[in-house]
Amino acid sequence: MHQPYVYKEVGIPFHGDTNPKTARINLVWSVVKEGFLIPDVALNLCLQEFSDALTIENQKRIYFNRFYPQSDLLLYFQAAKHEMHVITNGKDSIFRTYGAANLMEFFAVSVEVFFE
Repeated sequence: MHQPYVYKEVGIPFHGDTNPKTARINLVWSVVKEGFLIPDVALNLCLQEFSDALTIENQKRIYFNRFYPQSDLLLYFQAAKHEMHVITNGKDSIFRTYGAANLMEFFAVSVEVFFE
């Protein structure tokens, strides 16, 4: 896609999304390119949406075939929730504000930070 798109149910423009209903990752190419051309913006749509897809896939798998062991996830959730609290309270963080939206978005934002 070359332009933002709108889902009728939501009514706002998207640059990308991971859609479990259609089993597709949708991306606006100009925004994808920008995420790779600007190396220190900590915003990469491609990394964001593929991280979301990995999280959704992990949630849908049966318990014994998950990508991440449950014990590791619990430790990650504790650390993530702490950092989300830091972000929400306006304290300095290497993660952008969007990471405090929920655990899935925090994972995606942390992947962006890792690769940048």
